[in-house]
Amino acid sequence: MVVKHFYPDAKMDEAGGQRFLAPGYVTSTPIIAYEPGKESDARKGVKEFVSASYVMQNEYSHATQNYSFLDESEAADLATALQYMEETRDAWKSNKPADDVEVTFISKDGFTVTLLPRVGADGTTIAFASGAALVSFPADKIETFKGTLDAELQTLKSHEK
Repeated sequence: MVVKHFYPDAKMDEAGGQRFLAPGYVTSTPIIAYEPGKESDARKGVKEFVSASYVMQNEYSHATQNYSFLDESEAADLATALQYMEETRDAWKSNKPADDVEVTFISKDGFTVTLLPRVGADGTTIAFASGAALVSFPADKIETFKGTLDAELQTLKSHEK
C-alpha cells in the first residue's frame, strides 16, 4: 500500500489555439508518496505533464502527451536552471547571440526545458519536452513557470516528515 498526497495542477497553456489547432500545455504537480507508517521515507517530487499542440483532423486526432517525475533535488535544480535562463533571456534582449546557441536543462528521465533565441515576441522561446511531447512558449513565460515551481518546492518542504 502507498499513500499519495496530490496537490492541484498548475497549468500553463500555449498561446493561440485556432479553429483546427488545439494548443499545447504543461502542468506541474507536487507529489508526495509513502507507505503507511513510513512517512519519513516519503518520496517527494514534481510531476511535469506535457501535451503537445496538434491539428484536429477528425475525432481520432489527439495530442502527443507524456509526463516526467522530478525528485525534490531535480526540481530544485530546475528552479536554478530557470533563473539562469531568465538572466540569459534578458541578456539576449539587448545583445542577441551571433551563433546558434541554446540553454537546456535535462532531468534523469529526459524531461527538458530549452531556451532558444530564435522565435517569439522578444526573439526567444522556451520549450518543454517529455518523451515525444513538445510545447513551446514565448520566453516571457519563464517567470510564470518558475513562480509555480518555487511554490511547489515550498509545498514539498512544508510537508511533515
